[in-house]
Amino acid sequence: MKRKYLVLLLLCFGLVLSACNSEDNAEAEAEEKENEEETETVEQEEESAFEELTKDEVKGIIQNNVEELMNRFIDTKQQNMDWYELDFSNDSSEEVLAAVDETNESLTDLATEQYKDKYTSYYLEAFYCDCDAYEILDPSMVIAGFDVLEQDEDSFQATSIVIGNHLYPGPGSTYYWTYKKENEKWKIDEVTAESADKQPLNLTTEDLKNLYGDSIEIVDEIELDGEKFIVTKEHDMDANYAYSVDTGAINYEISTEYQENSTNENNETEETGTEEVKTNEPTEKTEKLEALSNPTFIHKYEETELEGEFGGLVKSEFKVPQFGINVLDDFLYEEYVAKNEDMPNIEDVTPTEDSTKFIEQYVIGYRDVYQYGDYVSILMSEYLYEGGVNGTSAINSFHFDLDRDEMVHLEEVLADKNISYERLDELVKTKLRDEQYREKLFADYESNLTAPEEDYNTFYATDEHLVIIFNVYHIGPKSSGPIEVPIGWNEF
Repeated sequence: MKRKYLVLLLLCFGLVLSACNSEDNAEAEAEEKENEEETETVEQEEESAFEELTKDEVKGIIQNNVEELMNRFIDTKQQNMDWYELDFSNDSSEEVLAAVDETNESLTDLATEQYKDKYTSYYLEAFYCDCDAYEILDPSMVIAGFDVLEQDEDSFQATSIVIGNHLYPGPGSTYYWTYKKENEKWKIDEVTAESADKQPLNLTTEDLKNLYGDSIEIVDEIELDGEKFIVTKEHDMDANYAYSVDTGAINYEISTEYQENSTNENNETEETGTEEVKTNEPTEKTEKLEALSNPTFIHKYEETELEGEFGGLVKSEFKVPQFGINVLDDFLYEEYVAKNEDMPNIEDVTPTEDSTKFIEQYVIGYRDVYQYGDYVSILMSEYLYEGGVNGTSAINSFHFDLDRDEMVHLEEVLADKNISYERLDELVKTKLRDEQYREKLFADYESNLTAPEEDYNTFYATDEHLVIIFNVYHIGPKSSGPIEVPIGWNEF
């Protein structure tokens, strides 16, 4: 009997343990399910927590990245001057591959592997070329027409437009910027461009104001032969530019027309000051002053066809002012026209409007005239394109003394004010150290300023300033354009 009770007791104990285990398992399953639900909720919250970058934030990321990226290439060049001997188009060269690998190491925090594989050798070739055959990225390319096309947590694509300027008249392009986030760093992954000849820019006045700010004003919006243009006034250069709404290219014919109208209006509105000068000056000088405001032009134009594998259309154009001042006119004629007398006049030809059809271009143009006392400064522009993305532009200045009726140089202008080259050199270098120039200059720009008589020979003079002009690549990259340094006469 006792044995039977013992068996029953053991059986009951087993049932209790089984029940406990079942309860424990049920609790564990419930807890596991609850944890899974919590994990899923957290993941959903994290997913919904992604906040899109604002347009300004995306623009800032691209501009900062592009600026630092190009600076790294500049630093690489300055630290490896012996690489000038390398041919970076030869991707089978061990020396070139080693240079590319070394450069890639310095770009790890800025560019993806895809971008480096595609573009590092291109930019090394561009920076060591010291020429205009390559396109260099610049933060200013990420301003006009900027918009964010798409984005997620780890990537975005944005677009912007680039228009013509006085260095490269156009047409412009639409750019597409692709970035990826790697290790919490935004890196450039791809940049592509579509020419405005294929994809219109739809340029707006807002784009121009965003790009140039208060340095310009919108003068007019016109339509000519079915094409729309926006005409601006650039205050720094006192020049008008007409931009095509479709292509962003500068139309110099319209620009010149507005420039001449503006000059005539200014002359008509000037009152007592100018009239007193004219009254007190001899008649001959009065006529010269009037002639400066109303030049005529010798305008030569020619297109020739080059034969062969690399043949194509070549454009030569010369637009040279004549002021009715014999010595000055003869000088400009000999400088630009004499060797091209046989070239047709512009009115006798029909110019090709599509600039992309030219494999080479050589264009001489008139920019402006400035007067300081008896000294007159004539600014001329030269543009040379020999293939590639962009051409090379430069400003030349010529100077005439109305009183002595002869061409002069900076030396005579300085001597008239008892100013030495040493004092000018001191003031120019002091000005260039100012913050407004810092981002426009090469890191070692002062090494290019060793001979004031040569370094400062492109200039113009006004009643208030002597303005020294540095052409591209003299002390700064092409993206900076011509750098003007105004020095007030009272500063000397």
